[in-house]
Amino acid sequence: RGLGQAGKDNGLLVLLALDERQVWMEVGYDLEGVIPDGFAGETSRQIMAPYFRQGNYGQGLLAGTSRVIARIAADRNVNVTGLQVHEPPERTRDPLSPGLVMLTLVLF
Repeated sequence: RGLGQAGKDNGLLVLLALDERQVWMEVGYDLEGVIPDGFAGETSRQIMAPYFRQGNYGQGLLAGTSRVIARIAADRNVNVTGLQVHEPPERTRDPLSPGLVMLTLVLF
């Protein structure tokens, strides 16, 4: 049992549950120092989720796993060619956001 190579537990599992609208990253013990829970959570919330909201599940998974691969490669002093670390897509903002409406009401 474990993730990755037998006896090393050096793998990472990304699980996307579309119906539940959730994504999980399970990190093997050998990678916990490189991919702590905070980094994994940040990657899923800030990098992957914006793509998922747009229905681009493949792009979201690619963006998240590319970020994780880049982090592992940097830790292990490995150069990965052809890897593109993606930024999350731009969010379109509603000009009448609830915060703006509240601010306007308070000012009046």
